[in-house]
Amino acid sequence: MLRAYVIEAGSLGGLVTFLRRSLEDASLVYAFTGEEVGRVKGRGEVLAVKLFEDARGDEEYEPPRLERVKRFLNKEEMRRGLNQILERLSSIKDAGLAASVIIDTNVAISGYLELLLEELKYGGYTSRVIVPKMVIQELFQQFTTNVYKGRRYEEAGIRGFPKARSREARYALSVIMRGLREGFCRVYGRLIFIAAGEGGYEYLSDLAILEQAEEYARSWEGASIFLTSDFALSAISTIPVTKYLKPPAGRSEGPLDPAVLEQLAVALGILEVVSENLRFSLAYSWKGITLEDYYERRLAIATSDEVIKELRRYVTLYRELSREEAPWLKLLERD
Repeated sequence: MLRAYVIEAGSLGGLVTFLRRSLEDASLVYAFTGEEVGRVKGRGEVLAVKLFEDARGDEEYEPPRLERVKRFLNKEEMRRGLNQILERLSSIKDAGLAASVIIDTNVAISGYLELLLEELKYGGYTSRVIVPKMVIQELFQQFTTNVYKGRRYEEAGIRGFPKARSREARYALSVIMRGLREGFCRVYGRLIFIAAGEGGYEYLSDLAILEQAEEYARSWEGASIFLTSDFALSAISTIPVTKYLKPPAGRSEGPLDPAVLEQLAVALGILEVVSENLRFSLAYSWKGITLEDYYERRLAIATSDEVIKELRRYVTLYRELSREEAPWLKLLERD
């Protein structure tokens, strides 16, 4: 029988170490459909992941969002895009000016924001990231409305389980919350009253984000840089330093590090890793998950008692989930 526990995202490094020492070859499985979407193989001290190009899911469930994971397998290109911003921040600092970096929603969702916060934290920069309040509003809208609904999902134990857009919004919100706690982010702007589900919501919210970014840039005495992954916003922005961060080209192969493992859970909702002697699952949600769990980037792991005994040597298990809290376990026990 499978048992489920909550783990911190910070424990994923230990989980990768556990996998490296426990398997040589394993399947990556999209739990909702049972489809194999990739393989993991051990190569010395490194685990290599290969994602299949033809992974599509089926008509009942949304397809696995593997393009997202492929971008995280190409972090070098993401860092090259950010290096131009960091060079600009350094030149502004050398000129004796303060600088702010304003972001849009896609920059937070795509992973660029997390890389930027790492650079600000460890690179000695004094700049702060400005998050327009409309970005928060848009993420909350995606976070709360995109869930699986209906009897067939309830029978599978995933009714109310967040769809991909909701999971991506949760990831972005957790990154912003981390930036706020550590003092590298600031929220600016006001709420815009748009009904959730209203036609043209995303179009209106994009324009509201740009308006709030431009308002901040006009009021800020230092230099402002606007980062956007929306080409249209970059084209009409009046902020002198506007940078379009194009989503990087994805890679199908690369090392399985903690960030990629987390994004596999974001992209698939429930990821299964299956080998001859090992089977475990990572879930990006569970029944009764708290806001603290969301913002602390906690995941759920499910596996057998035998694996749990060994896993405890590498990963701190935060708390155990009951069968009522993790009804999706019956989806994993379909065999």
